[in-house]
Amino acid sequence: LTNQNQALTQANNTLYNFLQSSANGVIFLDQRLAIREYTETVTRFFSLRKSDVGRPLSEIVSQFKHDTLTTDAANVLDTLVNIEREEQTVSGQWYKIEIRPYRTTNNIVDGLVLTFSDITDQKQARDQAELAYQYVRKVVDTIENSLLELDQEFRVIAANPAFFRQFQVQPEDTIGRLLFELGNGQWDIPDLRHLLSDILPQQSTVHDYVVQHDFPRIGQRTMRLNARQIEEIDRILLIITDVTDLISHHP
Repeated sequence: LTNQNQALTQANNTLYNFLQSSANGVIFLDQRLAIREYTETVTRFFSLRKSDVGRPLSEIVSQFKHDTLTTDAANVLDTLVNIEREEQTVSGQWYKIEIRPYRTTNNIVDGLVLTFSDITDQKQARDQAELAYQYVRKVVDTIENSLLELDQEFRVIAANPAFFRQFQVQPEDTIGRLLFELGNGQWDIPDLRHLLSDILPQQSTVHDYVVQHDFPRIGQRTMRLNARQIEEIDRILLIITDVTDLISHHP
């Protein structure tokens, strides 16, 4: 019995030290949503002391801007469906919050486990990437030449306003469709297929590739194409410059 008690004490000490050394905050709740145990990390955003063990979670003050933890915890305990969300503290830190049932070794639900992972750096990186993307989109939207973003199967991922205006097509008829199927196949141009399927994979970048085609709606056009393979994101950028008028007026 003494050996078993020593083993149990050692196991509890190991678990305690493991939890306290974790960078993530953890709170254990019982079935009454009262504090059963917590790690030191959560005291950064919860006003918790050892004397708070046994108190309901609803009585503990947090630093989160929108504290719905008690409601979320009650929903998880009622439905046994995990909840994950991101929340910001009043000091500006971002945390990923996960709430899931606490199960015993006999698979009996005996409360909840709340984990808090600091994702401030990741959140800021995502926000900066989104700002950079929006900046690029605004630049692209101001370009007078038509621009298409294609995936490796030549499906249109994005197009700028100049493309829709110049070729008199609508976004809903363009985005998500294969380039060669646009407009009932009017973009199924042999020279364009040759550029994208044969030349571009070999050269990565192609400049001033001239294509002529008779479009049903806008007539005969001469286009100068510039294409670039962006391998890092498996994308193809295709810039289309209509040079019909320049060629027709060239002496």
